[in-house]
Amino acid sequence: MKQLWTIICYVVIVWSSTTNGFCGTVDTTDIGEGFSGIKWGTDIKDLQTFEKAYTKDNVDFYLNPDKAYSLEKGTPVTVLYGFSANKLFAVYIDLETMEIYGKVNRYIRKKYGDFPDKSYSSKTNQVIKKWKYKDVKIKLKLNNESLQMKLAIYYLPLSLQVSEEMQETFPKTRVEFLPTLKTKKKPKQLFPLLSF
Repeated sequence: MKQLWTIICYVVIVWSSTTNGFCGTVDTTDIGEGFSGIKWGTDIKDLQTFEKAYTKDNVDFYLNPDKAYSLEKGTPVTVLYGFSANKLFAVYIDLETMEIYGKVNRYIRKKYGDFPDKSYSSKTNQVIKKWKYKDVKIKLKLNNESLQMKLAIYYLPLSLQVSEEMQETFPKTRVEFLPTLKTKKKPKQLFPLLSF
């Protein structure tokens, strides 16, 4: 009986250290908890390798030079992390082609619902599809004039502090991810983007 109890304790310890069972880790596949292993609300000070790309309207945008993402065939996509008051509240992903936009749209519809809220902003001349999951809003944006496309993921408890108008506009200049700003180092591996 003592040996059975020891085995049960061992199984519980192994399980809790390799899953989210008793740990404070983030489930990287649950966008409601965070993005790619980084919990929503994480302070930028805790992300030592991140590099600042630019600041706009009291929001700081960062790149992560240690992790690159790909949609297909090893082609990297630009991923910007948005911080308000030094806390992660958003992730922005440039979508380079209509084909990629279509793939992302199909993935999100399959995972988060076939009928998103859809709106058109005459001020920014863009179509915005919106999904809500837990405390996260997912927006797929297409600017009809410039044909810029992006996926934006917002953590609502923090994004409400940032103006909705600022969130809807596209940056004036695009940021190229590889090579990164300061280090010019390339990540060793491209991670699949469509896993959230």
